[in-house]
Amino acid sequence: MKNKPMDTRNREILRDMNSNLTGTTVEEILQANNNKINFCVYQTERFMKADLEDLDLGVRSFHCLRRVGHRTVGDLVNAVNSVEDLKSIRNCGDKSVEEIMFKMFLFNYECLTPDMQKKSMLRLKEMNRLK
Repeated sequence: MKNKPMDTRNREILRDMNSNLTGTTVEEILQANNNKINFCVYQTERFMKADLEDLDLGVRSFHCLRRVGHRTVGDLVNAVNSVEDLKSIRNCGDKSVEEIMFKMFLFNYECLTPDMQKKSMLRLKEMNRLK
């Protein structure tokens, strides 16, 4: 995420996430954890049935996922258990993995109800050992 241009949609999602975080921001969590973030994937129907295009990935990341047969976000979630699983996909290097995970994090939040968004941010702080 660091030093990468973000589109308006992603900035709005981050702004909303930060409004549901008390005492910190997503950016501060990333900075404290070497640009990594632990998060839960809430498998809502909207999230799982969404086309990969909804993640708004770059061309390389999108094509490496399509090449291995992923058509929906649910396909990706069900097939990938770790970052290493993503890295094992041809042409899916560190930058692509980082992009896929971050866009999935943002889109997952966007698919939640307002109440669940707040709960997900509390869980995010717990998972990243923030008080």
